[in-house]
Order: sequence, then structure tokens, then C-alpha cells
Amino acid sequence: MFGWLARLFLVVGGVIASWFVSREANNFEVIQMVIAIFLFVLVAAIAAFWPQLVRLVKRRKSA
Repeated sequence: MFGWLARLFLVVGGVIASWFVSREANNFEVIQMVIAIFLFVLVAAIAAFWPQLVRLVKRRKSA
């Protein structure tokens, strides 16, 4: 399960990294991993703050 998640983040990170750096560049794997870690942190932060985000959206809709 965790292997699939890691592979998913690395694939998405590779797609995003390829927008900015050539796949043949020496540092492509490093940039891919940095982007994958950033995406993981973003997903974890959204999951952690989900109740607050829902309340904020509901409060703005009712106003």
C-alpha cells in the first residue's frame, strides 16, 4: 500500500519535474524526489487540517 503511494508521488513528481528540468539532467532524480516530498507534505497538511478547512468554506458560503 505504501509502495503504491510512494510510486504515485514519484510519478507525479517526475511529471512536474520534467516541466522544468530535462530527464537527462544529472539532478533530475533529486528534483523529482523533492517535488514528491512536497506533494506528500501538502496532502498530509490537507488531511490534518480538513475539519478546519471545511468549517472555513461553510462559514464563507453562509456569509
